[in-house]
Amino acid sequence: MPSVNPSGWVVREYPPIPALPAVPAPGTPQRNPEPRTNAEMNWEAAQAYADSLNPRRPVTVPMTAPAEAPPPPPVPEPLQWNPMKPSAHPKLTAWPGIDAQLGAPGSADDFIPKPKRSVVWPLIMIVTMIMAGVGTAIFLEQQRQKSASPAMVATSSRVESDFPTIKAAIPVVAPIPLPPESKLSPLDAAAQVQGLLEKLFAATTPEARLACVADASHHKDEVTTFFAKQSSPINVEFCRPFPATTFSIPGVHPTTLCEVGTSLAAPGTGIARLLSEADGSLRLDWPMLHDSLTGALFHFMESKPKEPMWVTIGARRNFGFDESETIRQQHLVFDIQGLGNGADRAILLASKNQPIGRSLDHLVSWNQLYLLRALVHFETLEGQPRLVILDADLISADTSRQ
Repeated sequence: MPSVNPSGWVVREYPPIPALPAVPAPGTPQRNPEPRTNAEMNWEAAQAYADSLNPRRPVTVPMTAPAEAPPPPPVPEPLQWNPMKPSAHPKLTAWPGIDAQLGAPGSADDFIPKPKRSVVWPLIMIVTMIMAGVGTAIFLEQQRQKSASPAMVATSSRVESDFPTIKAAIPVVAPIPLPPESKLSPLDAAAQVQGLLEKLFAATTPEARLACVADASHHKDEVTTFFAKQSSPINVEFCRPFPATTFSIPGVHPTTLCEVGTSLAAPGTGIARLLSEADGSLRLDWPMLHDSLTGALFHFMESKPKEPMWVTIGARRNFGFDESETIRQQHLVFDIQGLGNGADRAILLASKNQPIGRSLDHLVSWNQLYLLRALVHFETLEGQPRLVILDADLISADTSRQ
């Protein structure tokens, strides 16, 4: 039975706390103490905290020790390795379901090497297709030549009833042979032109002069009038090929022009060319020679008469960038001149709504110089006089010079 002190406090008795082990001196070797668990260290800390709260009154009620920590799990014994005999091999078994997965994406069938294909058959097919294409092209070309040849079409008695007949908008005609004067070299043409000019200017009779001019029957009066106005003989100073490729209209064939210098007091040098007669002889183109020696286009542009005039000109199609939008929409624009030195260079317009404009649009090409005889006059367009073409010799009267 617990004792009672005078103050009335009940004093409980606790067993004494065992003393801590002595700390060994420095440098003294000692054995490693046994490791303590976390529960034991926590219990010691709690006991020391309780003693610090009531140091003069020892606790008589013993504190219960913490429960023992669970024992660690048993360590499994190491597996023993039993070596296999060299002659013994494990039996390989098939993976279940492998047959159903063959051919599926990502399956083992994708890694099976495929047999190599031969390249002989693809080469044979390519060569066959090329030969078939070449044969078809040759057949179509033969058919086109047959349809384009009037002689073969006329002599053929076969009737193509299985295929429709297509008529071209423009009939196909035989190619026009080049006239003899266009086959001469520029130097040969210049030599013949100079010889005919010297003979023409040195002649004293009308017959001798007309013998140097092509189509003399149509130009007899003009030749007589021209030489009647000359008070002194005409001398040829030079004759050289014109440095440009010119196409003649009508005929649209290449022709050689010659630049001629004479003793006449003309605005510039003259231009001459050769024409072939029916008998094959070469003569001078009188309208061109006359218009260039007299400066017909030059004087016409200076005087601006109300009446139109026929004149031989060299024309080159112009883009018309210097003209207004209205002029370009309604007219074809040509850069023209009638003299060899370009002193009478001017802009000529051709109405697109007139037959002459539509014909020139069909005949001429870009960046080409054409020689033609045209009927020109001045017309007021946008408040100023402009040189406009009314008509031109587009069809030759002599079928031998087409």
